[in-house]
Amino acid sequence: MLLYKNAYLKIRHSLGRFLSLFLIIAIGVGFYAGIKEAIPQIRHVQNTYNKKYHLMDFKIVSTQGLTHKDIQALTSKDVKEIEGSYNVEALEKDHAIMIHAITTHINTSRLIKGRLPQKKEECLADVKHYKLHQVLTITKDQKQLKVHRFKVVGLITNPLYATTNYGTASLGNGQRFSYLYIPKESFDVPVYQLIYLTFKRSYEDAYAKNYKTFIKEKTNTLQSIARQAETRRTQDLKNEAYQKLKPKEKKLTKKKSEGLHALQKQENKIKKAQSQLQKAQVTFNTQKVQAQKQMTHARIKLQKQISQLKEAEKKCQQALATMQTAKSQQVNTAAMPVKQAAFSKQQATLEKQLKTIQTNKQKCYTAMQKLKGQETQSQKQFAAWQMRLHTQTQQLTNAQEQLNTQKQKFTKEIKNAESKMKQAKKKIASLKKAKWYITNRNDEVTSYKDLEGQYDEVTAIANIIPVFFIIIVMMMTSNTMTRMISEERSEMGSFASLGFSDRQIVSTYLCYVLVATLSGVCLGYLIGIATLPRFVYNCFPLTYPALTPLLNLPLLLIILTVAIVLMVGVTLLSCDRELREAPAYLLREKAPSKGAHVIFERIPWIWRHCSFSWKVTLRNLSRYKKRTIMTIFGTLGCAMLILLGFGIRDGISSIGERQYKECVHYDEMIILNHTVTKETKALRKLFDGSLNKRLYAYSSANTYSYGDHEGTFYTMAFSKTNDLFTFKDIHSAKNLTLTDDGAIITQKMAELLKVKVGNKVSFKDSEGKRYTIRVSGICHNYVSNYAYMTKAYYQKVYHKPIQFNTVFAKSQVSQQKITKHLLDSDHVLTIQYTANLIDQANKSISGLDEIVVMLVIISSLLALSVLYNLTSINMSERTREIATLKVLGFKPSETNAYIDRETIIAMIIGILFGLLVTTLIFGTLMQFVETSDTIFIKTMKPISYLYTIGITLSFAFIMAIITSYKVNRIDMIESLKSIE
Repeated sequence: MLLYKNAYLKIRHSLGRFLSLFLIIAIGVGFYAGIKEAIPQIRHVQNTYNKKYHLMDFKIVSTQGLTHKDIQALTSKDVKEIEGSYNVEALEKDHAIMIHAITTHINTSRLIKGRLPQKKEECLADVKHYKLHQVLTITKDQKQLKVHRFKVVGLITNPLYATTNYGTASLGNGQRFSYLYIPKESFDVPVYQLIYLTFKRSYEDAYAKNYKTFIKEKTNTLQSIARQAETRRTQDLKNEAYQKLKPKEKKLTKKKSEGLHALQKQENKIKKAQSQLQKAQVTFNTQKVQAQKQMTHARIKLQKQISQLKEAEKKCQQALATMQTAKSQQVNTAAMPVKQAAFSKQQATLEKQLKTIQTNKQKCYTAMQKLKGQETQSQKQFAAWQMRLHTQTQQLTNAQEQLNTQKQKFTKEIKNAESKMKQAKKKIASLKKAKWYITNRNDEVTSYKDLEGQYDEVTAIANIIPVFFIIIVMMMTSNTMTRMISEERSEMGSFASLGFSDRQIVSTYLCYVLVATLSGVCLGYLIGIATLPRFVYNCFPLTYPALTPLLNLPLLLIILTVAIVLMVGVTLLSCDRELREAPAYLLREKAPSKGAHVIFERIPWIWRHCSFSWKVTLRNLSRYKKRTIMTIFGTLGCAMLILLGFGIRDGISSIGERQYKECVHYDEMIILNHTVTKETKALRKLFDGSLNKRLYAYSSANTYSYGDHEGTFYTMAFSKTNDLFTFKDIHSAKNLTLTDDGAIITQKMAELLKVKVGNKVSFKDSEGKRYTIRVSGICHNYVSNYAYMTKAYYQKVYHKPIQFNTVFAKSQVSQQKITKHLLDSDHVLTIQYTANLIDQANKSISGLDEIVVMLVIISSLLALSVLYNLTSINMSERTREIATLKVLGFKPSETNAYIDRETIIAMIIGILFGLLVTTLIFGTLMQFVETSDTIFIKTMKPISYLYTIGITLSFAFIMAIITSYKVNRIDMIESLKSIE
């Protein structure tokens, strides 16, 4: 009992030493446990949240939509949940948002406030950006929605959005602002746009190796299902299209038949009319000829009659004239009366004949006139008849022309319709095969893969930095107990002389050390897991519920076991070394260390210029080597930890700036909606005036294998040489040039694959096809992995002409104007801005930056505890020496300087060695922190060295104040008589 009371008195009388030992253990264990448990606890929160709200394992999208047949094809005994859904990208005011359909089994939302929608005009909104009862108007892409105004009735978070970075968009400014969830009834889409899928499994950690293996296996299974489903869906679409086309084809056939019949009927009618007209024309011609013949014959007859009558009249007149002459002669000759009577009778007869002839002649003239009238009348009748025939002929000609026009028009219409029908059939026959795109959480959950990289970085820090903490803690605690036991050897001798056994004496120190160890470990562990995981959790922009600390009992037991074994072992070894001596020897003070010459004494020009105090200081440093070495190593370790913290911050914080200023120099990366072989007129017209430098490129994601892991890199094939990318050789720092016989790959990819210039690299594209490239150069790159090549080398590798899908450019106008101008066109799918990428890179490492600041703070606390511990031990061991100095007349300032000089010199040496060692190992340590697609800067900024020196020396100043206080409290008489 006496011994245990003595242990209690030890704690009470040397509370400073006990507290420093306790604090060193607590800080070391707290930091180790806290930082070690941070990521597992964050992942536990993430996995619990994802499991509770049924985060999908896979998302399937098809170029031709998805149906219930696809859901049935995907359903199997391994499938836990499967659900079809919809989404659409839209604008709410000027913000690009993603609108999802509310799902009941997969990707369900965590309702923070409000209620679920009950009408198709109601929605659930992101709790970060919206408020309850807010009315939202959708102003873009309204075709897929039945409703364009929604009232917010609930505020949510959703497992698809792991962080507050919601990704990129193809609308607005290219950045997704937020998201909404609306009822499925609000969508106006005939088929599912996507299918979510979860599988049954016994593990939930999506970042674990077994989950990744599981995802890989299920991806292969889904791809085999996809091949059949794609063929079936394509055939179903063709059949549906053919079925829709059949009525039109039937209608066209009927229209063609009816049209041809109507045209034929009309043509027959015209032909009949033409035949009748021809007959009428023949009749007309015949009758006209007959009439003309009759008229001619009558005219000739009359003319003949007139001629005959004229001849008869002439003869008659001649006869009368002759008779008159004869009569006159008869009178003159006194002819006989009888002859005169005969002459008179003959004359009368001739006159009568003449009159008859004249009468007949007049009748012939009258008949001739009448015949002329008849001819005129006949001509009029025939002209009218001819006009009627001509009119009928013209009408038939016009009818024929109209019929021909109708025929041509009908033929053209039918031909066009048949051509369209043929094209429609051809289009159906050549319908592009449905293509499934199978993605998982890494692709669909915002920042999911980035979080894994950040988790790995923090885990790497947790695996490396605490090692130095533990080493320092082990050194300091071992030193504390060793020197404490060494100091109390006289007490051990007293107990031994009083008859106490070695075991009983050792139990006193075991009690002391176990109290410090158990309390330090337990309290440090509890504080560590209660604070550090929360701090680290808050460094990430996560949308998960608050982190609740979890007790990892196995880890606590391991730490306790290691700490107890170490402290008990050190205590037993130290006690054993002292108790080997006889009690009488232990009762005497240990002989002071033998003085020795220092190296500076061999350099007269230095030694002569040293004052007495400095000579004593230099001799004491050499004389008390153990004390000096422990101070140096303690300071070295603390300086290392502080500088490592600042160095990691330097290495991480500037990679975004370096990537997008040293390696790439474009302002925008434009993803085209359709591939092109060269710049088209439409693209030139679209880009001119806003983008002055343009570089067309083919970009695609590929995978490569290294060890048991797979990495991702991007192929970049350029249309021409350019100054938008700089390729600096990792060894010579000279600019590399792309050639047609190989590709330039980035540094991290080369390190993981362990390849050099001239080696070949095999990889698979997104469709699983394998290709090989030759490494023509290795260039600096900090974010992601790339393989850069020329257009000609691309064609050698892929054996096909290049199709450009990306444009890199330098802008002349503001980002807002470019976004509005380009995204409103049909040629541009989305735009990524360098400024946004830098901002995202900085945000992605901002959490690590805060963690590093925490590391510096905890390192500083440990440094302060270590230095305080060393100072306390130093003061305890040198009480008689300091009392002697005071008796000899040293002033307080001189006494303090005497002690502080040794400490400061040892600390400066420790700082310098700490800076040197950290500089030598920093590059190697940063390689452990790096992920598979990042390269951190492996040099530290000069300001970090200054910060480290300043912080460590400030601790020296604090220790000087504590030393001064303790020196002033030393009682010279009590200290000097203690040996008695």
